[in-house]
Amino acid sequence: MLLPNKGVNLLFKHSSSILNIFHLDFNSPNHYLSLSDNSEVVEFLLVPEEEKIKEIEKFHIKRPDNELLKNNGHKIVHLKHGQYHKITQVLQFENFMVIGYDDGLILVYQIIKKQLENDFEKEDEENENNNHKLDYFNSFSLYYILLGHLEEIVSFCYIPELKILISSSIDNSLKIFDFTTGQLTHFFKFDFIINKILYQNAAKKGDPKIVLTLLSQSPVKVLINLSANPITYNTHHFEHIDVCQLEKINDKFYGLNSKKIKILDKNFEQEGTLINLNNIDFQYFTKYKNDFLIVDNENMVRMVTFKIKEKNKAKEDSKNDKNKKKNPKKEEPPEEEEKTFESIIHTQFKFKVGEDNINGFYFINNFILAFCRDGSMYSINYDKIHESYENELMKIEDEISMKMMESMVNNKKSKKGKKDKKDKGKKEKKKKKK
Repeated sequence: MLLPNKGVNLLFKHSSSILNIFHLDFNSPNHYLSLSDNSEVVEFLLVPEEEKIKEIEKFHIKRPDNELLKNNGHKIVHLKHGQYHKITQVLQFENFMVIGYDDGLILVYQIIKKQLENDFEKEDEENENNNHKLDYFNSFSLYYILLGHLEEIVSFCYIPELKILISSSIDNSLKIFDFTTGQLTHFFKFDFIINKILYQNAAKKGDPKIVLTLLSQSPVKVLINLSANPITYNTHHFEHIDVCQLEKINDKFYGLNSKKIKILDKNFEQEGTLINLNNIDFQYFTKYKNDFLIVDNENMVRMVTFKIKEKNKAKEDSKNDKNKKKNPKKEEPPEEEEKTFESIIHTQFKFKVGEDNINGFYFINNFILAFCRDGSMYSINYDKIHESYENELMKIEDEISMKMMESMVNNKKSKKGKKDKKDKGKKEKKKKKK
């Protein structure tokens, strides 16, 4: 069901593709920052009741010059002074922002609060109805220059329990940095590109083992033992699983390929196909509340709510128990219960957001911020979208009931017409006999 474009609102536009949105101040729930791949930053306040943003500042994060990079031991390969390098990955945690570039460089910035200028404060004081005031903004101070990779950075992962930062690149390497010192502690080289790193479990004290789930052409699980000397690791490939996007949501792994969303357990055993829409090419998905948000190749956002129906084996088990009682001598090993289910799509509707591909979503209460490759950012009012869906359903139900009423009236008319014809025919026959 295609919904009207109600509840979708363009907020602003970057000069380049937006990579991500971050919540900067936990004391102010409406204070955010967006970052594009040409290092352009927009710091803004979201005003939910008006469905708009209040822009605080727009600037570029200055990348260090070549001399500073040389002094920090970074190999200069194709750096050009005065040009912005494309940012490929960004990660924000605590008061730090980690930025990875297309030439393998990793820069860590510390976010520092600074007071706003008087002009902005006066403007806030003049507007008495404005409840979204902020007396400071955030500046970025270079904290670490990490000895990155030789080629484009594709994924970051920060593990707070161990204070380590993990990065991967298209040069097939994985690096682990001690975040307290900025030193490279471990380096691994694989025969595949690690497109995404998902940290699976916390390390135990005295036995620091980390389990990373890496997404390459197929998921790979890597167990790294940091307590061994030298460091040991083993990998396990899951070649039977064909996914191009892997997400961990509520301790479940969800895999997406161009036609299906699959749900997997911790050992990547397939539990079933969640959604299968053969006539659609999927690009991206995520979960919000009870809905899956799926972006297709036409930049259409589909909201799908589903019910899971588990396959019941109770009848089969009771039959097996009866057979065992009849033949007690035959002892067979117990079969492992299959973890399979059937997903039943409960509701499905779609709406258009922007003209270019959506990079991702950021959720704020009942608002969804969608950021796109053309630099535009849209707000999606979750309540209004559902309201328009319910209105469309009511229209459809009204149309169906009207058609049913019309068909009933037509049936009555046709029956009456047939009866009139019969009566007329009988009268004509009687006249002829006379």
